[in-house]
Amino acid sequence: MLEGIKDKFVDGFLQKPINLDDLRTEVHKQLHTYESQKQLVFTKIKCSLHYRVTTLF
Repeated sequence: MLEGIKDKFVDGFLQKPINLDDLRTEVHKQLHTYESQKQLVFTKIKCSLHYRVTTLF
């Protein structure tokens, strides 16, 4: 099911013309979102590990 949704999205995206500046802006936003989420996960893991270590002593 997920594969079908992905295929429809890609097909729809490829059928629409896109301005190069718009594409660059969208890629930048998606990279920023990815990096922010990655940092958030890293911070949660770091806090979790710190909590576990401090509760041991």
